[in-house]
Amino acid sequence: MASDELSELLLLPSSSTQLVLPGERRRLLFREPDEMEMLSHSVTNNDGKFGQMISTESQAETVAEQCAGSEERMRMRMSFAAAGLPQQVEPWVALLQVMEVRRINHDGALAIEVKGVGRAALESVPARVRRPDGVLRAAASFVGDELLSSDPNSSALSQFLDLAEHMERVEEELDACRALEGQLLEPESCARFDVPLREQVQTGRTALLQRGLDEAPAVMLMEQLQPVWHTSCDIEAEAQLQSWAACACLGGEARLAAFRLRSTPARAALAHRELRRLRAYLETEQRLERELRR
Repeated sequence: MASDELSELLLLPSSSTQLVLPGERRRLLFREPDEMEMLSHSVTNNDGKFGQMISTESQAETVAEQCAGSEERMRMRMSFAAAGLPQQVEPWVALLQVMEVRRINHDGALAIEVKGVGRAALESVPARVRRPDGVLRAAASFVGDELLSSDPNSSALSQFLDLAEHMERVEEELDACRALEGQLLEPESCARFDVPLREQVQTGRTALLQRGLDEAPAVMLMEQLQPVWHTSCDIEAEAQLQSWAACACLGGEARLAAFRLRSTPARAALAHRELRRLRAYLETEQRLERELRR
């Protein structure tokens, strides 16, 4: 198999609200036999990586409808139906990597600390491992962003400048949202925008550079992520990291839209637009609250 392919990737079914973006960390609870099998397989065969298969049953667009050509569209629909699988799942899966495993009680349940490291495209129809609604397996290949230097209609420099401008606007909108939210919420409330963008980027970088509990962290993102993100240099890897971090506080639909994009500047632009919308919403809430206090 080529280095950018996974001959067998085990998949954990998840809803779109549970989507883990690159650089984010989550804690999962495993107790079913097929989940334990997935954990063992991922550590032994895929450097701790497994897939998060995202169900989008509320979406109009299905896996079959995203495939090019009517014949391929029909073939995918029939294949998923024959396998007893829902057709409304994303054709790309989120790649998660195991960071830490802890036993939490005497019934054998495990708390699994994972990080999002990228995306992979399904190359075969998933098959069930054990349970009807449990873990699946499929062949997959890594999906990275389009290289900033590969667009024939735009120079790499102009794309980097475009990205930098969007990220600057993202930071401004995020700071404004945080200030507005602080005025609206009670002190003990959980703030959605409480982590500044630079801190979010650093948190993601730290997670992505981590190689294991017994290993020193990598020095550069390229060292860790080149096969997964298809980056040509560490500058492009850092650019992708920033665009993912910009989407960390977005809602479920916007996060899913960001997950589907292969353009780093477009992802940053999406985050900018969504944060601008959220800022307008918070400003409206603030005005209403002031009116009610009169």
